Amino acid sequence: GLKNCGIDEATKKYPRIIKQSGIKAIGSLYADTIEDAVYIAKKFNEWPLVGLEINVSCPNSGENIAANSVFIMTLCEEIKRVSKFPLMLKLSYENDIISIVRVVRRWIEAISFNTVKYGIVFPHKKSPLAHLGGGGVSGGIVHPLYERLAKKIMGMAGPPLILPIWEYSDIAKWQKSGKRFHTETAFAFGSIFLKHKYRAFLPSCMVKKHKKEMAKKCSCLP
Repeated sequence: GLKNCGIDEATKKYPRIIKQSGIKAIGSLYADTIEDAVYIAKKFNEWPLVGLEINVSCPNSGENIAANSVFIMTLCEEIKRVSKFPLMLKLSYENDIISIVRVVRRWIEAISFNTVKYGIVFPHKKSPLAHLGGGGVSGGIVHPLYERLAKKIMGMAGPPLILPIWEYSDIAKWQKSGKRFHTETAFAFGSIFLKHKYRAFLPSCMVKKHKKEMAKKCSCLP
């Protein structure tokens, strides 16, 4: 994925910040090898987290990990051995969803969705982020692809899903699908909301609105 300071340097700084802030944080792990992944997972054990996400679908990665289902399965198993946190697996449209979920469901508590590689959405265009690895596409344009992924997992009674939303109406749509397949669902906001200042406040507004609606429904129950 995109480079950062690395787990050793991050461990010197961010656990303290997370603890002081009181935020319930989830770590995100990406590695090209099993050995690196296990090392990172062990270092994350020193962080005050509530969960750990295994990212096997970064659109900026030069390695085609997403196409290597056996690697992904082994990765989940080995990280489960050493991590003290509940694990989430971040998949994308290009993953072999059925094969992977059938195996990793014994180690994974939930599945989230990554952005879709630019070349899949726009096969005849050069990505403006080509110099960084290609970049990914999110938002309404890829919602049909996410819907296909979700229905595949729901149809096989897979783990709970953490689903992306862009508009408030998306919550009701995903909940309807979850009820249909008897699948638990949660929701996530992508960093696309930070691109425009006026949209940066939308996730908080949506959460507050949803809480009010849920409270209202509960008060109406006998």
